[in-house]
Amino acid sequence: AGHWKDGKKCGEGKTKYANDDKHEGQYKNGKAHGEGIFTYSGGIIFMGVWENGRQQRRAILTYPNGDVYRGDVKGCTPSGNGQMYFQTGNIYDGDWMHGKHHGVGKMVWRDGNKYEGGWQKGKRHGDGIHTSADGTTKKGEWKDGTLQTIQEMDESDSDSVEIVGALTAEDVVAQNIKAAEANGEVIEIL
Repeated sequence: AGHWKDGKKCGEGKTKYANDDKHEGQYKNGKAHGEGIFTYSGGIIFMGVWENGRQQRRAILTYPNGDVYRGDVKGCTPSGNGQMYFQTGNIYDGDWMHGKHHGVGKMVWRDGNKYEGGWQKGKRHGDGIHTSADGTTKKGEWKDGTLQTIQEMDESDSDSVEIVGALTAEDVVAQNIKAAEANGEVIEIL
């Protein structure tokens, strides 16, 4: 549907493809050109700009589960820099590669926890700072999503405690006890 000129689609129009993908928007010389909305048969909606039939890098993607991405894309995949607003209430703002957090970015979880730092293939990786909803801040190095080295920072204490190696729950408890004792606090283990 749409306008035609010299046998080619032009102006506003709609196209439905054999695989049920759909494009609605502007056309020039028979090709998508200008603003438009492309709905993939799988339910992903691409809102962006086309030039001579080719999608441009910046877009808004809406996923069937309610997630919304705004930023750089390759096809219908986040790639470059952008923000994902997850239907869960979480928000990621940063670098992407092949649809995964990759590079430097900030994740804010719905519960108030935050992480800002390195990401690789969708997992925390490299230097980063995790701030819990209660304000506790941990600076450290992650590898494949696991905290490897931690330097816990406390506003009232300029000293820090560093643990090297993968952390277990026991490591975290021991670190907290050591930090509290260093501050002259009484530790009571129940």
